[in-house]
Amino acid sequence: DTQAKKSDVYTFVFQEILEIIAAVKKEGYQFSDIAILCRKNDMASFLAREISQKEIDVLSSESLLLNQSIEVQFIISCFQYILNRNDELARIFILQYVLRRKNKDFEPYLIKIKTEQDFLSVLREFEYNLNPSKLVYLTNYEMFEELLLVFDLKKLDDPYLFALAGVIFEYDLSATYTYANFIEYWEERGSKISLSNPEGIDAVNILTIHKSKGLQFPIVIYPQYEPRRSGKTPTKWVDLDTNEYPIETAFISITNALVDTEFALLYEEEKRLEELDDLNVNYVACTRAKDRLYLLLKTVKDTTLEEKFFISKNIENTSEDPTKAIYSYGKFSPYTKKEELIPENESVKNANRVGLASPPLVLKRDYESKEMQWGKWVHTYLSFVYIPQDIDLVLDKIKTETNFSDKDREIARHIFTQLTCSDFKPILFGEADAVVKTEIEIMSKDAKLFRIDRLVLQKDSNIVIDFKTGAAQASYYKQVMEYADLIKEINNKHTKSYIVYISEDGNLSLEKVYETT
Repeated sequence: DTQAKKSDVYTFVFQEILEIIAAVKKEGYQFSDIAILCRKNDMASFLAREISQKEIDVLSSESLLLNQSIEVQFIISCFQYILNRNDELARIFILQYVLRRKNKDFEPYLIKIKTEQDFLSVLREFEYNLNPSKLVYLTNYEMFEELLLVFDLKKLDDPYLFALAGVIFEYDLSATYTYANFIEYWEERGSKISLSNPEGIDAVNILTIHKSKGLQFPIVIYPQYEPRRSGKTPTKWVDLDTNEYPIETAFISITNALVDTEFALLYEEEKRLEELDDLNVNYVACTRAKDRLYLLLKTVKDTTLEEKFFISKNIENTSEDPTKAIYSYGKFSPYTKKEELIPENESVKNANRVGLASPPLVLKRDYESKEMQWGKWVHTYLSFVYIPQDIDLVLDKIKTETNFSDKDREIARHIFTQLTCSDFKPILFGEADAVVKTEIEIMSKDAKLFRIDRLVLQKDSNIVIDFKTGAAQASYYKQVMEYADLIKEINNKHTKSYIVYISEDGNLSLEKVYETT
């Protein structure tokens, strides 16, 4: 049975790889130093699943997906519950996660949560004061931050949560109303979003040889137990001699059945292409290793090229197991740890909130222009400034922003140092007791969504501010006027609206647009 043989081979490879991982770990290597390269996704998926079950963290194309993270699943369940308080499945998942963190059995608590109040009471038993009635009125990003605080998740320093923060913030910044809410967006796109920068995770890397191009690892394990090519037989259109055949052309399979025919050269050419492709694949795999390369070779009737190499070098087979051979070539130097300076992933904090800088951990979108990306980053950092004291914290974060050039950082610094100038400070920060909201999402009576860059709520009035990084447009005025009317309608306070234009050089200019009666 072919499937049974394949299973036996995969199991053998898995056991051998576990032995190698254990051996190099004893020498001081980290899991993140190890890469397992596979020709096909089948073996990569099998090894990722089996190794992770041995409580070894794994990074693979599947494991890098955000929706594979338990913490991300938990946050999404919280969103689902807050948006739909009758979602029992979301409540159950939230409770399961909390009890797992507290090392409590799930069953005794399941019978306690017959109502929503029972559910919230159980959370309070563990000092998690979740208030869905309050959270539902926040923006998605604010809701995310509050959930981190409520469930004490920020201390995890989890890269998947940082990446989710970026996804949520990008959603809040987008001007599209295609989706009714973030959950609808996530259900359609969340399964495809993955980490693009998994540095800092100590996990074994499992990837295909194709995806390993350009990468290098101290330890590379390469199991050569898979077919060189897929099971698909190569084919080709050929011209026929009409004196011998009733048709002019034919679509034929390139197999060894052509050896004794007039198309033998096609078969020989295909064999050479296959061998060349095999050499290229092996070259890529073998040159990914910095320190050591472990080859796992299939036993065949004829001696393999690799075995012939070891025999020619008079290298002894050190295996005590008669069913397998072990050859070692080269010098296995003792492991020496390479110290690397990794900038801290700091957060922006103030007395009112804890903010996570939108992290460069999510795959970038190629269709965005540099100007669009710059505009989004400027909006992101401006949204972290609630009080003047936040400016220094944001400037510190900008110093380590990997998406900025030195010129970008200088322009950003110039932007933020102007915020407290006499022309801008009274507008951007308001009176001493004013409350500042950023990136606030509001829905009008006709179900139209609005996203306001900055809202200053004062005792007797409101100030609406919109930041623009491009040239002035007539549509901007209409947009800001709608914002002001909507806020006036909500709290019945006198409302002024402004546009702050940000030039390419970072110079700010303020324009008063509208004032409600």
